[in-house]
Amino acid sequence: MEELRKSIIKQEEEKMNNKLTLLEQSVGYPLNEYMNQEFINKIPEDSFLWQVLSNKYLVMKGEKPSKQDIREHKLYEEITFHDFVNECLQAIMFFHLIIMDFKLNLRIITDSIQTLQQQIQILKEYQQIKFDQPNRLSISYTRHKSLKTEIFRYYKIKYKVAMNQQEQKSIYSYGDDLTCSFPILPESNTLHFTILGKRIDGGDKFEILSKIDMGLDEVLVSFDLKTYSKEQIKPCILTLDYRDESQDAQYDGPNPIELRFQLQMPCEQRIQLMEGLLERQKKVEDQYREQMQLKNNSIQQIIEPFDDIIYIQGEDLKHRNSTEDREFCSACIIF
Repeated sequence: MEELRKSIIKQEEEKMNNKLTLLEQSVGYPLNEYMNQEFINKIPEDSFLWQVLSNKYLVMKGEKPSKQDIREHKLYEEITFHDFVNECLQAIMFFHLIIMDFKLNLRIITDSIQTLQQQIQILKEYQQIKFDQPNRLSISYTRHKSLKTEIFRYYKIKYKVAMNQQEQKSIYSYGDDLTCSFPILPESNTLHFTILGKRIDGGDKFEILSKIDMGLDEVLVSFDLKTYSKEQIKPCILTLDYRDESQDAQYDGPNPIELRFQLQMPCEQRIQLMEGLLERQKKVEDQYREQMQLKNNSIQQIIEPFDDIIYIQGEDLKHRNSTEDREFCSACIIF
């Protein structure tokens, strides 16, 4: 998924960079001229463009002026339309990439919501499904050589975890006789990981190197959701990165821990767990949509003074006429 995300971002960066000419042609003034009051008067009071102008002046002069300063002291006359257009493109690209990231996350969230709804329905319809199992989330770590970093040259490492206010427990390697597990209670929402290290060269005790919190929902949605209605929920593996945050850190690079999670739970508790997870996922979905709209609004404000430029959310910058032509041609083809 991370590789897909990087690939999409790279493609979108290249696509938006190609829109510089489109903005240059639509600004309505020679690019080598300095900005003027006529153009400034087109900018609404609450437009994000004032922030764009302020940021550009900060880069040029080392000072960040307010909207009032820009107007009263005519600071815009020190910025060429060429520099202004470039700054606009960077701001548009910034918001567009955030929208694309939200769009990808939203697709994942929407799929998980649909799957959870299906799984809840399956378990509710088949009353004979009971799953005689304890309520238990088990956590272990793997021993891949590829996960060994420089930090193991300096420390013997231990991992511990607690769920909310439950007692902290040691995490053992997958396959060991000892296991680390917790019951999932109604108030459970966070896993608190602690990484400890004892110096190889004469250390006498384990000391805390790093602490990391992980939301329990991140684990619960990482299981194959389609197996929640089956007796055995398919285990999931997540990678957690930590750094040595101690005062005399010997190695400050990232260190991955590959964690294996396994979930067991009776049928009724599975339904309750999924229903709670479903409601929280719906809230996350709403938050993504709201944030996407806010970023979209910022882009709309940036392009407002440009003649006949529109932004199609999560897609592209286009000439208004080209969009209308495309829709007209599609209609001709259909009819």
